[in-house]
Amino acid sequence: MAEAELRASGSAGVPTAVFRVPRDAVERRKAFVRLRAFAGCCAGRAARQAGRPPYPRHAVLRSARSFSIAAAIFLAACSQSKPLPKLFELPPFTLTERSGQPFRAPDAMRGKVWVADFFFASCPGVCLELSKRMAFLHHATRDLPDVHFLSISTDEKDTPEVLAAYANQQNASARWSFVGGPKLDVFKLSIDGFKLALADAAGVDVAEKFIHSTKLILIDQQGWIRGYYDGIGDNQAADAKRLLADIKRLLPDK
Repeated sequence: MAEAELRASGSAGVPTAVFRVPRDAVERRKAFVRLRAFAGCCAGRAARQAGRPPYPRHAVLRSARSFSIAAAIFLAACSQSKPLPKLFELPPFTLTERSGQPFRAPDAMRGKVWVADFFFASCPGVCLELSKRMAFLHHATRDLPDVHFLSISTDEKDTPEVLAAYANQQNASARWSFVGGPKLDVFKLSIDGFKLALADAAGVDVAEKFIHSTKLILIDQQGWIRGYYDGIGDNQAADAKRLLADIKRLLPDK
């Protein structure tokens, strides 16, 4: 859709105006000015019909409140009309799923919206928080069968059996895939494919074997990365809401 539509109306006898919200920034500013002028016109006409001076104090205040509401709707329409950016296209890769079967992308991912993260099963800290956030999103989208999840292990010692046990702890359904593979393949996928840092933590932190990103990644039905979101930290709750909203934006008729 090239533009969003906003309808603004006044009280009885005041005409309804239709404002189209263009994507171009300059045109949006012009439309915003027209909307403000319309709000003032509505207040003046309503006052004259009631036999009052055009702009007494209470009419101005009412007009200001009406304009604030209309402006909020206008700005929301602007943000919704702007599509999510296509950031990076994932390269083909093959890893092993917890079922023991190959997970071949892009074929295994095509036609579904995916949320991905990096973890390893023996991680004592951030991975547990990441998995909790993934489990929350997994549950929140339980009625959306075209939304899937992908957790990629950075530890090649995470065998399908280890991944299956970890998945069971998260109450993961078939919509949530846990995959792993050779160290070099996973490192290359993280750095070159997902554009996220990944490094050995040997000599840095005994407990954390790997230093990996804590971002959640949104991937569309064609294998394009459409957004990154905080999986832990102060912004995780707000980013989870934003991620859920963006997931639905990628789904048809949602």
